[in-house]
Amino acid sequence: MTSQIQYDFKYGMLNPDKLPIRQWQRLMNKSIRSEEEKMSFYGPMFGEPDLREEIRKYLKYYRGVECTTDQLFIGAGVHYCLGMLCQLLKDETAAIAMEDPGYHVTRSTIKNHGFAVESI
Repeated sequence: MTSQIQYDFKYGMLNPDKLPIRQWQRLMNKSIRSEEEKMSFYGPMFGEPDLREEIRKYLKYYRGVECTTDQLFIGAGVHYCLGMLCQLLKDETAAIAMEDPGYHVTRSTIKNHGFAVESI
């Protein structure tokens, strides 16, 4: 007897029947209308301060991580953020530890920035 998988969290495999597209669209439109003036400008370099503050509070409450908003940055995607992280670490270390198995694109990005990847 095989059990049916209720939620499949596989990367890039969203079930379109389970996505609330209409609700998502309505909320996106509402957000864009309320921030219309800001839409033509770049935001703060390290991400929106209010969002960084909420992430800081989440990290403290749920993960026990003590940090400041100045220690957090928000970027447009994992590749951009990994690139920024690699630039920050390039003078500090020659190797980065990464879980194995892990996301192969992350491993490639780290290697492409000149780091050795140590599997853990």
